[in-house]
Amino acid sequence: MGSPSAISALRRILSSEHPQIVFLSETKLKNHEMESVKKKLRWEHILAVDCEGEGRRRRGGLALMWRSTIKIQITSFSANHIDVIVGEEDQGEWRFTGIYGFPEEENKDKTGALMIALARATELPWLCGGDFNLLLTANEKKGGDGFNAREADIFRRAMEACHFSDLGFVGYDFTWSNNRGGDANIQERLDRFFANNSWKDKFPGSFVSHLTKRKSDHLPIVISVRTAQAAGSRRPKAKRFRFEAMWLREEGSTAVVKETWHRGSDAGVNIIRTAGNCRNGVGKLSEMLLKKFVLASII
Repeated sequence: MGSPSAISALRRILSSEHPQIVFLSETKLKNHEMESVKKKLRWEHILAVDCEGEGRRRRGGLALMWRSTIKIQITSFSANHIDVIVGEEDQGEWRFTGIYGFPEEENKDKTGALMIALARATELPWLCGGDFNLLLTANEKKGGDGFNAREADIFRRAMEACHFSDLGFVGYDFTWSNNRGGDANIQERLDRFFANNSWKDKFPGSFVSHLTKRKSDHLPIVISVRTAQAAGSRRPKAKRFRFEAMWLREEGSTAVVKETWHRGSDAGVNIIRTAGNCRNGVGKLSEMLLKKFVLASII
């Protein structure tokens, strides 16, 4: 994460996705080094957990960055998690936990134990995401040794204790690759988002996207948190309209553009009306993207 190429890769993700919160795992950086990265990226807030070891033996390291538009209350953290309360005036408080699962085979059960322990902390609406280093089903792995059913049982028990549902995804099936060619290549879905029912009820329509692979052996993944604008709320100040490519990942976005295009017969009028509708139709396109959270493992 400390290399110029890794920082550039992260900067490109932030520029294209415009997230309000970013959870980073396997940073391999110390606290003060992550603070320097935050400044280079021009973000306002960060909580960093030191990596272990020195030099080429460094491993682990976590960071949570957030914008001033989000109110964050830190509740706990360790080498394998960061847990916070997200406070919003219009939506009330809810919880986000970033997880970095224990990578060692002999410690896989510790990831499940951590999740179960965290489940006892609060009954708030809860979103949880990260690199769990565990698989749920056999189709989440391609290549390598066979599927480990014992690890899947650990994961399922933890999900049940937390009352989690997998939020699914749009994009490529796997989030990690060993970057080897031919028969030696292994790919797995190690990174994901979970939520409990109260969080899903609060943010219906939220969706997860697997982005294009950058510097890391992991794909960055992003959740677009869909929040409906409250009836009778004050109309926001008009801003210059810019079409965002990320809207195309939302089901129904194409229909919004087509519907407006066919309202007029003149091409120039259609272009103006379509842009105007996308600007004013916040409820159809951009309301579901008020909050975005990126999970990334960029070494």
